[in-house]
Amino acid sequence: NYQLVSGANTSSAGWTLLTSVTGVSSLGAGRYTVLTASLNLNIPAGATYSFYIAPVGTSTHAYRTDAIGTTTATNAVASIIAGNRGSSLFNCSSSGGQAVVKLFYSLGCAGVRGP
Repeated sequence: NYQLVSGANTSSAGWTLLTSVTGVSSLGAGRYTVLTASLNLNIPAGATYSFYIAPVGTSTHAYRTDAIGTTTATNAVASIIAGNRGSSLFNCSSSGGQAVVKLFYSLGCAGVRGP
């Protein structure tokens, strides 16, 4: 949970890079730009994980501007909560915001079951 680490919105310290994509053109304001990356990340029940989404260069990337800590989407198994926003990589100094995202996930075992 990056909100528990002082300065995590403006520093790369403490973050783990899961994937990086380049050369993906924005589909434009108000449209979802699909980033296909299989993260294979196992998040334990009840855990809070933070994701850092940062466009590089001139972008039509859209942000929600909800206050930090605002739940912007939720269902029976997951919630998306607003954090910080900014204009470039590790410059998320504006309070209240999040990338406008659709998050796809699956439930189930992280690997093959054993006896």
